[in-house]
Amino acid sequence: MFNPFYSYEDAGEAAGNTLPDTPTAIACGDINLNPQTFAALDDEPLRKSEILATARMSAIHGCKQAGLLLPMHLPARLTDVKVQFDFDAALSRIGVTVSVSSNDADSLEMEALSGVNAALLSIYSALRHHDKTMILTQVHLLEQHDGKSSPFIFANEYENLSPVMDDRDLLRYSRHILLDEIGIEGQEKLLSSAALVIGCGGLGAAALPFLAAAGVGRLILADHDEVDETNLQRQTAFNESDIGRNKAEALSGRLKSINSRCETVAMPHYLDGDELAEQVRRADVVLDCSDNFTTRQALNRACVAAAKPLVSGAAARFDGQLAVYRPDLSGSPCYACLFDDGQADDGACALFGVFSPLVGVIGSMQAAEALKILLGTEPQEYGRLHVYNALSGRWQSFALTKNRQCRVCGPKAV
Repeated sequence: MFNPFYSYEDAGEAAGNTLPDTPTAIACGDINLNPQTFAALDDEPLRKSEILATARMSAIHGCKQAGLLLPMHLPARLTDVKVQFDFDAALSRIGVTVSVSSNDADSLEMEALSGVNAALLSIYSALRHHDKTMILTQVHLLEQHDGKSSPFIFANEYENLSPVMDDRDLLRYSRHILLDEIGIEGQEKLLSSAALVIGCGGLGAAALPFLAAAGVGRLILADHDEVDETNLQRQTAFNESDIGRNKAEALSGRLKSINSRCETVAMPHYLDGDELAEQVRRADVVLDCSDNFTTRQALNRACVAAAKPLVSGAAARFDGQLAVYRPDLSGSPCYACLFDDGQADDGACALFGVFSPLVGVIGSMQAAEALKILLGTEPQEYGRLHVYNALSGRWQSFALTKNRQCRVCGPKAV
């Protein structure tokens, strides 16, 4: 897929070049095809090369004829035109990038944009008898250099913008957008959000696919453990070929196959100290899917220090627990208010066993609570411990109060 954060610096470093000292503009755009059309094109390399060769000529012609297409635009004498194509099989998308240079014009964005549109229309023309559902999208200026002042870099500006959904995004997330509580604005919140998930075992492997599918823009997943055969009884995101692989790395690949737009960062080691604090600070919500109290207490302290929402889950035997802690909101208890270090007991599934579907129930509920936090839906859930028994199928809910003597969130916290 075409990378919207492509920069001339990246291309220049790869080619051993520097920033252009002559006026240059770079623009890009995509055409989304029907998956069957894309696959058929991929199966016919000769036909594909002919279409791209024609599109390349159309792009060059479009750059040169921008002055004729736009009556108020003065034509530029171009010295160089480069055309690049990128292919994303997962999204059935062809990307076009056009770079133009000139010695006698300061502004060349219209030439570059005309070239991109001409190339996209050429591809459409070649395939229109097979696919009339093609969508031309995301045409925009990537960079502009006049050789004198500071260049315009789209990536730098883009970081300050909310994500813009294209037509395929609107289709993909349409079932969310139809919900009054989410809509387009809510979906864009998810696309611009980041979630940190500690633990990629039973709970994490259940929660993370929902977060990726829902469109959370950045997922940071941490786990130092490797997949073993005993995990396959309940950790359904893994299969037999994953045995021996690090869980975070294996799950990261799985999430990319679910949603290629989602950025995944796999951290295949134990997070603690300053590194844990930094990753918590970067996240908008944190999910505790770990299986030991040492990690839970450390994660809780980091979330309280950074004032980040924490969605905590646990599962052993036939019993599961779910709680949301909101140190970003006044009056919310923290995990240590309920479980201090002296009362903690791991209750690990390796010792007591765990009912396979239980981790799916609790993990998916963690995902639901995390998404509601990111969306800002009302009412905000926190300060309750939800307990589920898979044998009876019943939920119980208990109110939690802030412990004024808590050593983590109390006035005398250490």
